[in-house]
Amino acid sequence: MLNHDAATALQQLLKGMGVRGSRVLNEPRQVACGAPDPVVEHDGVAIGHVASTDITIPLDQAAATGPLARYRHGLANVILANHPEFRWYREGQQRGKCAWDIRIAMAPSGSSGGV
Repeated sequence: MLNHDAATALQQLLKGMGVRGSRVLNEPRQVACGAPDPVVEHDGVAIGHVASTDITIPLDQAAATGPLARYRHGLANVILANHPEFRWYREGQQRGKCAWDIRIAMAPSGSSGGV
């Protein structure tokens, strides 16, 4: 589930891209395969869903099991994400993906972590 800040950011991204008539609903109604959020609507019609999992779970694993697998097969247009990686599925088939190389530097034990 995307938190409300992330859903707001997605709404702002759509607006910035000039996608008029679209909105992001962070708590959509239940559908046959579950309740993924958020749903992206255009002129009141659902055009896609975003479903996310914990950053520590590889998307290969998440896309094959549990709720994300249900969403991938049950929704016509869905983006699965674990935050550094996003995959777009159309009718259950992967159509695209993007990933960020995120590295977190850890301060040595006993240091303040400052520069």
